[in-house]
Amino acid sequence: MMADPVRAELGILFADICDSVGTFDRQGNTRAQVRVSTSLHSMAAVVEARGGTVFRSFGDEILAHFPDADMALQAARDIQNNPLTDQTAIKCGIGFGTVIFDDGEMYGQAVNLSSRMMSWAKAGEIITWSDCISALTPALARSCSKMTTTSIKGSADPIEIWSCGAGLNPATVTMHHDVSPGPKESRLVLHSSSETQIFTARDVPFSIGRDPSCRLVLAKKHVSRFHLKVGFFRGNFRLEDTSSNGTYVRAFDADCIKILREHFILHGTGQIGLGDDPARDDVTRLDYELIA
Repeated sequence: MMADPVRAELGILFADICDSVGTFDRQGNTRAQVRVSTSLHSMAAVVEARGGTVFRSFGDEILAHFPDADMALQAARDIQNNPLTDQTAIKCGIGFGTVIFDDGEMYGQAVNLSSRMMSWAKAGEIITWSDCISALTPALARSCSKMTTTSIKGSADPIEIWSCGAGLNPATVTMHHDVSPGPKESRLVLHSSSETQIFTARDVPFSIGRDPSCRLVLAKKHVSRFHLKVGFFRGNFRLEDTSSNGTYVRAFDADCIKILREHFILHGTGQIGLGDDPARDDVTRLDYELIA
């Protein structure tokens, strides 16, 4: 006879090793497996030391739960500062809410949102939403900062996204990109208010933002230090938002689309707004054009 589902209010943590596929490509199976396994065991040890339980370890990430939100955040911060993982880029999503345990699985909207927070986080970062912030003790809540308010599929109302830890410099994290040109090499033309630059697949990845190390420096309002990364994937130039305010893309004859910690494949011509709709006069804008 199956046991009845168990419900509990818990803190939740998802932690993921970034670009593990690229690590295997660069280091080979043996070295990469040792590195990933060491990082997973280290994360599990931190969870247990902070009073949590590793519910599942799968691939290159772990899912854990804690008696409260404070423990989940403290564990996430310990994972990011652990000397055993200092050479491994890790991103975390945390949450708090009703969790349902049933038939060996862990369910609930809080679990789903925590996973989504992890997918939005960049290397070295911890992301959550307003419900978790409300569940933290005041001192810990004050150590977090609101990033944006956005709509999420499956949620009736917009939710506030919060950052609970500083990220690594994205320019120092090596990510895997497909730089194989097609039969005819594509070029991406970016026009800013002061210059025009042309890029091929061999020029990526590169970052756009306020930081002087970015390939395209835009020291403007609403622009994050590392706002946007340009890559090349399966024959297409691809944007990856790494900002706090989001990136807005308005393709020719199409509605404006906001991406936040998400990817967007560029096609044809259009405009890119850093932090807001590129149609606004006060927004930092890039005009783009793809040339085959």
